[in-house]
Amino acid sequence: MSLVVLLVLVLMVVGAIIGLFTAGSNALVRVVEVACLITIAAATLSAAIGLGRSLLTNTTTFEVPLTVHVPDVRIPGLMIVKPSAVIVSGGADRATITVTGLSWLSRILLASGSLVQVAVTIVIAVVVLRLARNVRAGKPFDGLSRSLIQCGVVLFVGALLWSVVGGIGSYAAGREALEIHGWGADEGTLAAQLLGDSTTDLSYFGWPAPTLFITLPFWPLGIASALALLGAAFRTGERLQKDTEGLI
Repeated sequence: MSLVVLLVLVLMVVGAIIGLFTAGSNALVRVVEVACLITIAAATLSAAIGLGRSLLTNTTTFEVPLTVHVPDVRIPGLMIVKPSAVIVSGGADRATITVTGLSWLSRILLASGSLVQVAVTIVIAVVVLRLARNVRAGKPFDGLSRSLIQCGVVLFVGALLWSVVGGIGSYAAGREALEIHGWGADEGTLAAQLLGDSTTDLSYFGWPAPTLFITLPFWPLGIASALALLGAAFRTGERLQKDTEGLI
């Protein structure tokens, strides 16, 4: 999920909470509603465009993790004066590439990871939209406790899915685009002397080698827990709201 989408969602939630506890804030609530609708429309359009590019065209752009390579010069006989700062770890660890001819399996995996992100974004936006409309109607707790808990579950499971599926898809696509299956060099050339006879691992010389790298983000767990707590609080609010309506 992009930083822009996350920022929009955070602003929407903050705006909804302010509208919940601020009297006479219908204008702000309407702004939140519009922001939710824009987010849903933008996410849907982004998903459609991304899916079309991945599945309907022969060109795919993706980010692939690489085996970390520290830049170095490995040509025998070449002497250079290195910088004063010495690199002890790290280096190039990922690349964004555009390729053609990617297999259907890799394209489907990459598209699936992106679609899960979009689906989670839309679910959160819909829940915030319902909250804003409830606030404008004067019934902020009406029927939202279960939706908040479900939204937390969707966020947590969705984050796991897009991390695993997206990571596997990037690795598979990276292997298709970057993996070396063989090499050849004229006898007696410098390339033949450097590579020897039995290796196809060129990462030592700077050729990017894909690696399987799956990160399980922790922020969805925190936000999902917060949504679950909000759901429990809203459940209490629903009961109080029903009791208040019964007294009137």
